[in-house]
Amino acid sequence: MSLIDRSPGGFIFVANAVLYFTVLMEAWMLFTGSALFMIGVMVLIVAIAGLLCSFIMNLMGDEAYILGEELEPVVAPPAPAVVATVPERRPARVATGTPILG
Repeated sequence: MSLIDRSPGGFIFVANAVLYFTVLMEAWMLFTGSALFMIGVMVLIVAIAGLLCSFIMNLMGDEAYILGEELEPVVAPPAPAVVATVPERRPARVATGTPILG
């Protein structure tokens, strides 16, 4: 179960936090003018894009479903035949004599 299923509000919060953090890092990259920092921010953007693609593909499910193929139903093997023997029931004996009044 993913975060979007457990807490939709939490998912929106995390998505916005990642988005604004990335935008702030890009803005800081422009202000610093450092080539090393720019490379680091680009690596961060590529990593976030990869994680986002992985997350979406995980939500979408199996490739067979995406391609429109019918999934074969899983058939359980037949259970072995169990023959239960039930003992023969005999009628209860009726007691003779005077009835007991309660």
